[in-house]
Amino acid sequence: MLTPLSKFELTRNGTVISACPHDCPDACSIISTIENGHLVDIAGNPGHPVTQGFICRKFAAAPARIYAKDRLTHPLQRTGEKGSGEFRRIPWSEAIEIISNQWKTILEEHGPLSIVPFYGSGTEGLINGRIAGKRFFNRLGTVQLNRTICTNSGFHNLYEGVGGYYREQEIPRLIDEMLEKKETYDLAFVYLVAESFLTTNHSRIEEFGRLYPQVGLPFWVEARPESISKDKVAMLREIGCEGISVGVESGNEDLRRNKLGRNLTNERIIQAFDLLADSNIRVSANNIIGFPTETREMIFDTIELDRQINIKGVMVSFFSPYRGCTLREVCEFEGYLKDDDIAGDYRLGPSMRMPQISPDKLIGLHRTFPLYVKFPKSEWDTIRLAEQDTPSGNALFKELAQRYVKEFM
Repeated sequence: MLTPLSKFELTRNGTVISACPHDCPDACSIISTIENGHLVDIAGNPGHPVTQGFICRKFAAAPARIYAKDRLTHPLQRTGEKGSGEFRRIPWSEAIEIISNQWKTILEEHGPLSIVPFYGSGTEGLINGRIAGKRFFNRLGTVQLNRTICTNSGFHNLYEGVGGYYREQEIPRLIDEMLEKKETYDLAFVYLVAESFLTTNHSRIEEFGRLYPQVGLPFWVEARPESISKDKVAMLREIGCEGISVGVESGNEDLRRNKLGRNLTNERIIQAFDLLADSNIRVSANNIIGFPTETREMIFDTIELDRQINIKGVMVSFFSPYRGCTLREVCEFEGYLKDDDIAGDYRLGPSMRMPQISPDKLIGLHRTFPLYVKFPKSEWDTIRLAEQDTPSGNALFKELAQRYVKEFM
């Protein structure tokens, strides 16, 4: 049976049972071979009931890394241009002084939120992996991140196909950041750009409602129709919510369900806007046109839904197939764009070419979308002429747009 050696014996020869110290919570049991005071080999411990001799390739190469000639063992300060490879060795005390002085300057000139800590768990020790870094950056008041350099990719694969996962910031920290920004930049308004804000659990929403009055600023929030309830509307109104944008996206239930994965009815969307209609909160509907396979008729389903809602604020954007979203794969499969195409700004124009509706047609519908929603159907034929990017079409659009501003804004 292998037994650990004393510190004195480690300077000579022998084998030692220990655990892998790398940034992985497995803590695999290992057997290290020492010759003349040097680590010469590492192997998994076959006698361990859990790890059973396993060792990853990364840690199996530890001896070569530890004694590598180019391993950094002292702080180095760059003396030449970036990329020149010119450095000088400096003591730890000097390195710490340089870093601390730079950070002090950053804190004084830009505040603690200008520092973003990015680190993992190191050797998984309680001090360096779980306590020291977190408490240090908390004390500085820096931006908080999940700080899982390698774990996010694992989470992505773990939750892929089951809806994914998302992270939430602690409400007290959110309020602290708002207060800091308010003082630093003399803020007059807050815009919470997060459509999932009201879909969080009730305790977080109640905590926000209790703490936000400290900020004391009017604010605008985004929301999904299914997250709107009578109680939430009352809370928002009470703490100073001035406006809310609700994501309609598409008024075609089949497209919304089968392409966007949103299993809610038009009736539920209308109900959400009805709940908001009785408040003094400004309400707008966020619509999107140009989804893959979407037709002109489907876009008019969205227009018809907006007309039923009878909302004051009508917002419309172009669908942009950003990398990483499922619909990007659909667009590439259908041949609407190439693999190396970059999706454009959703406010400026369509990013795809689809056979059923051209980019020019989408641009025409985009600029006239609010007109179709607010003007009577008896004027739709006139509005259609204003879709055209021609001298007469542009002149007509300018005339109708001026009417829209005068009558509805």
